[in-house]
Amino acid sequence: MNLNDITNYIQGICENISSILEVDVTLVSKDLVRIAGTGIFKEKVGESISDKTVYCTVLSEGNPYVINKESEESCLNCCNR
Repeated sequence: MNLNDITNYIQGICENISSILEVDVTLVSKDLVRIAGTGIFKEKVGESISDKTVYCTVLSEGNPYVINKESEESCLNCCNR
């Protein structure tokens, strides 16, 4: 199954998570393409993500990561801020 075949379903899941947790949610494929998003990420669906972002680190290491862009020092110079 291809992710593109279920993007509407994935988008719905992201919207539900966003609503419950009151945070913006995005989902990025292993190819670093945003396939779903809410809030500030919604208009960026379909765009490629830089390999210098935390998304790439999460995908390569397999560990979860929560970004608090207000206190995260590595976010201060991020092009996605």
